[in-house]
Amino acid sequence: MPPKVNARIANAPQLLIKVIAAETGALIAGGAPIINLSQGSPNAPPFPSALDAVRGVLDSAKLPYTAVAGTDDVRATCAAFLNRVVLDLDASSADCEGVYEASRVCVTNGAVQAVWNVLSLSVDGPDDVVVTPLPAYGLYLSDTALLGGTFAPLECGSEEDGFAFRAADVRRVFDTHGPRMRVLVLCAPNNPTGRCWTADEARDLAAELDAQLAAHPDYRFSVLLDEVYTGISSVEHVSLLRYASPALRRCCFFACSASKGLGGAPGARAGFVACADAELMTHLVKVQMAATANVSVLAQQLLRGSLEHVMAHGVADVNAFYEQRTRLVCERLAAYVRFPPQGTFYVVASAAGLGYATDVDVIRDLRDAYTRGEPHGVALVPLSAFAVPAELCLVRICCAADLDVLDRACQVVCSVWGKRSGGGLKAQH
Repeated sequence: MPPKVNARIANAPQLLIKVIAAETGALIAGGAPIINLSQGSPNAPPFPSALDAVRGVLDSAKLPYTAVAGTDDVRATCAAFLNRVVLDLDASSADCEGVYEASRVCVTNGAVQAVWNVLSLSVDGPDDVVVTPLPAYGLYLSDTALLGGTFAPLECGSEEDGFAFRAADVRRVFDTHGPRMRVLVLCAPNNPTGRCWTADEARDLAAELDAQLAAHPDYRFSVLLDEVYTGISSVEHVSLLRYASPALRRCCFFACSASKGLGGAPGARAGFVACADAELMTHLVKVQMAATANVSVLAQQLLRGSLEHVMAHGVADVNAFYEQRTRLVCERLAAYVRFPPQGTFYVVASAAGLGYATDVDVIRDLRDAYTRGEPHGVALVPLSAFAVPAELCLVRICCAADLDVLDRACQVVCSVWGKRSGGGLKAQH
């Protein structure tokens, strides 16, 4: 008999994005001419100062263990980034209430581990509910299932307004789930729509969460702010953390990484999570102690170098790099673009009305286009991977690729969809 597999693990869903990536990779390895725009892996190079920081560790010929939560200098840099960039405080604010200190930071193996650590703190069984607005990255569902909790996606807004999450939705969360809600996960800039929060939206969301916290002092919940796409776009994104009261900040976990706009090094798995509550951080570090202990010292120093670069120079170069790519795709696929990107390097396109039953049919048709005379197939991600109804036939296009690659991919998409529409539409130039 094979070893017993825990029922939670046996029944937990796999991330559809990762399944698609594996299938696409296997086809490409077998010689299939597929342009892979399915996985959100950035192609902007890491910052030179981040690479120099890694070289410094290698040159020392020492790769020691560190404290589980990370080295003091890296944690201090993460805290400084939170204070100066996210909260928009200047150095003179160092003593004011609510400012983050190094002790309130845990360096993680990317934002993926940050999410796992936070959910692990509070989810212990089916009575513990994890809520997140749709579209929702599949990791939140799979982690909740692995922990035995109940995942409750929240339909917000409409396709027309980019599924906007508003203060009224916060009230609906508390009215619906009440004391059972353990974690409210908010991903902004949103993956996949790229929707950012304006200052007014962030202020309204923070005010409503503060009001709910005051109205329900016996509720035990946290807010996980997954802001891993910070830095991608020149469209301003404002974290609600900037307007949160000290009490709300003690309930908030902020997760970020050097994988996307703040470093371009996804393979380094360099991320962090912060919380203003000292006791919660102590428990969170216990989770990491059992799971991985400290993050690689190479990744830690890459994170430090990346955040120092951002604080010193900003991210204008990163913005320009990805804006050029998303603009190309939006122009070439103008007839199909549903959500022009704001804070990510994704474009959401619609194949509605082209005769597809579901978005999975859409991506299979495009992926296999090379078998029907097209020069390439194109691998994309269906928005049903984010719990969006499959019949909407929405797909996510990752624009983190060379411009000529994106151009060739758009030619194939327009050819395939144009034939289905009967117009033979060509990519726009």
